[in-house]
Amino acid sequence: MFNEETERVVQKSSGNEIASDDFQSLDSRNFGYLRCEVPSPENAPDTPDMKSYLRKAIKELHQQLDNVPSNKSSIFVRLGHFHLLLEEYSQALSAYQCYLNISQNSPEDPCVLYGLGIIYFHMKSFQPAVQCLHKVLHLAPCFERATDIHLRIGTICKANREYRTALEHFQIVLQAPGPNQVQAQYYIAHVYQLQSLFLAAKHAYEAILEMKYLTTEMKARVLRQLGWLYHQHPAIAEHSANKAVGMLELATQTDPMCGQSWYYLGRCHADQGRVHDAFVAYQQSVQRSGHHADTWCSIGILYQSVHQAVDSLHSYIAAVYLDVQHLLAWTNLACLYESVMQPIDALLCYKNALNICKPSANGAVLNRIHHRLSVLEPYVRELYQAIVCQPCTLPMLSEAWSTFVPLSVSNKRPLPAVCPILHYILPSTKVLERVDRTKVEMRSSLTISCFCLVPFLLHSIPPSLHPFSLHPSFTPSLLTPSLLHSIPSHS
Repeated sequence: MFNEETERVVQKSSGNEIASDDFQSLDSRNFGYLRCEVPSPENAPDTPDMKSYLRKAIKELHQQLDNVPSNKSSIFVRLGHFHLLLEEYSQALSAYQCYLNISQNSPEDPCVLYGLGIIYFHMKSFQPAVQCLHKVLHLAPCFERATDIHLRIGTICKANREYRTALEHFQIVLQAPGPNQVQAQYYIAHVYQLQSLFLAAKHAYEAILEMKYLTTEMKARVLRQLGWLYHQHPAIAEHSANKAVGMLELATQTDPMCGQSWYYLGRCHADQGRVHDAFVAYQQSVQRSGHHADTWCSIGILYQSVHQAVDSLHSYIAAVYLDVQHLLAWTNLACLYESVMQPIDALLCYKNALNICKPSANGAVLNRIHHRLSVLEPYVRELYQAIVCQPCTLPMLSEAWSTFVPLSVSNKRPLPAVCPILHYILPSTKVLERVDRTKVEMRSSLTISCFCLVPFLLHSIPPSLHPFSLHPSFTPSLLTPSLLHSIPSHS
């Protein structure tokens, strides 16, 4: 949405010449409302883009700084505004700070304070962001972007778990007609969800689908949240399992490129025992957002549930490669190694899981890890020589790190300098050294290329025979993602 002055500048910019004076009316209030993208040559071959004109104006302002000996404060303010409109936050902050250094007073310009608030919000410096935004409302109660301010303050309060204050700000936004109403209602629904008011959250999400300014992207997000809410909390409605799948299928139809919707759909199918449908949904998720560790971990769980140990190992390695701190992937990787009688590798994975475990981690997960360590450590200590002499069903953990990262995943992020495998000194004083990932050559001839699923060819890998038996309590079971991910993340 453009205000009248912005429209005037855009219309004037269609000419061949433009000066920085033509941008006098542009300031931080235009942030998020001024289209600065470059038009495609096919659609608008002769239309100049606003981004180019802003950069030209910035260049002229820098020339003025060199020529004007004094009174440079107004120039720095405009530089800050223009850099902000280009989303160049560091340069905008630097320009605003130069203005503040020159003025030597607390800023009283609402537009400067609003710009600073946006920058601090973007940099996740929430305390100074709230201070600046509150001061804008104090200096100018009828500020043009007051609803944006309340939306940002509410978002910060939600992130800080100040739910009551967050709801107050979101309710203020709902009272002002405009596109921000939809976003405010979405955040209200999410706050209810975070407060475990699931029925209220359901009604709030459903209300969004009837709102005037609902976009296709937001509709897909709402359908995704409703579907996940039905799946996680079936008590909120009858036939919740079917409704969850139906909502998530609508979400994927509304926005087919959203990998998260496909992932949630796969989770629903997997939890309801529809293995084939789960694999198909996970494949769609990987094709659209293959850099999400949760997706790969869930794929590993699904493979492990049908006894395809090698494929499960591939998936878990991809998950911990993408997110070294992924507790569920490390724990289930340990379970996988236990299931094929490789207790040393399982012990390493449990040690890694315990090392990254946060104090706020799920109690069931922590108890599982401590219990398995209490079983495995004395077992490995007592039978270490016998264990290392036995053939391995799966590649050892160090070997898996060297060769089992799919190329489609390794291309998503740079190789880490060191594989995050803990030093663990075994009873024989043999040290499992860290693997230097910088020396690993990712050959294109690896059979583990891109994620390729053939659900109708699923088969069980026959168990290997081992000459020794394990402890009677050596019976690991999988941890499902719902133990760690009760409420999905929101952007």
